[in-house]
Amino acid sequence: EPPAYVIFILATTESHKIPITILSRCQRYDFRRISMEVIVSRLEELLSREGVLATRDALSYVAKAADGSMRDALSILDQCIAFNLGEELTYDKVLETIGAVDIEVYIKLLASVRDRDTVRAVDIIDEAIWQGKDLTQFINEFIGFIRNVLMLKLDPDMNVDITSDNIDRIIEMGESFSEQDLIDYINILQDAANKINFATAKRVVLEVAIVKLCKPQMQQEEGALLRRIEELESQLEKALDTISSGEGTKVVYVPAEGVAPVQVTDEKESGATEETSEEVVMNNLRAKYKEADVEELLLIVNSWNYVKQNTIRLTRRFMDMVSIRASEQPSTLDLVIIKNQDNQAAIDYYDKKENVQYLEKQLADMTERKIHINVCKISQKEAVDTKLSDWDLSKIKLKVDYKY
Repeated sequence: EPPAYVIFILATTESHKIPITILSRCQRYDFRRISMEVIVSRLEELLSREGVLATRDALSYVAKAADGSMRDALSILDQCIAFNLGEELTYDKVLETIGAVDIEVYIKLLASVRDRDTVRAVDIIDEAIWQGKDLTQFINEFIGFIRNVLMLKLDPDMNVDITSDNIDRIIEMGESFSEQDLIDYINILQDAANKINFATAKRVVLEVAIVKLCKPQMQQEEGALLRRIEELESQLEKALDTISSGEGTKVVYVPAEGVAPVQVTDEKESGATEETSEEVVMNNLRAKYKEADVEELLLIVNSWNYVKQNTIRLTRRFMDMVSIRASEQPSTLDLVIIKNQDNQAAIDYYDKKENVQYLEKQLADMTERKIHINVCKISQKEAVDTKLSDWDLSKIKLKVDYKY
């Protein structure tokens, strides 16, 4: 046993690794990150005492690079003073010393993404590389920059680590993007940041990520696909408006680069029948495939997770909001949606007949059987009573016709 006057002080950044037998005998004090303002004030005080000149912008960037750690801020400042001994410490000298990039570069890069200017965006990357910038740091700082744009878009008064001179510019730039755009950009860059640490060709990883930002048609993320569909729907509406203003006209609407043109022909000119394309598709399926039997329906129910993964992404967006069960009606599956706010998007989607028919087509193509979908909207209480989250296939009521 140690003497009574001995006090052990344990310091760690990974408190979750300390055994509970130790923690239960400790008084715990969690130290928070220090704000930029406090770090800058402390650095100014120390430099004044040492007689070293430094601009406010330079110290602000040192504080930002320290990420809330006073120890790191002092280490970075000491490094900057050593590299610029006897000179006033400026913003540019700090950037040069620690290999960082001026915020102006990130503003220009995001502007290139906004303008879909791939060449200019890649040129900015090339210039940063020739200046000897660390690409891992570059991509992480660009993620942080886009995060700040998103935060200021959500709340212009939010406290972010950007100087007051640039706040208005960042807010104005954020108006050119939707919140979902910025979130998708962060996800793409975060994926690249994870890969770049282990890549031998770091430049290629970064350039591919930037090209994906500039060319939404290359993005396969769910949000990007939905935005592209919305753009096509908007273009189609414009084309239809043009047709409605004239008789017997034929319009080809040319969209943004990389998206195929939408060609719309006046129905009178083309001689189209009253039957819609969805009905044509379903009629073709009825002629091509036979009705699914009970065992095939049960197989789909039992393999629902696999089925979801093999439907195209547009439909699969709402698949996690629904459950599936075999119906009492022949060749029919019940698509069950719990009526709550979280599932409203799925309810609105499957309220449209053409979307249900589209899902039927996907299942028919996958199983080579005609499968009818019956959409059921039930309350939360009904879901609990029927144990919707854990279907017992043996308890599903099926209408079976036996043949002797």
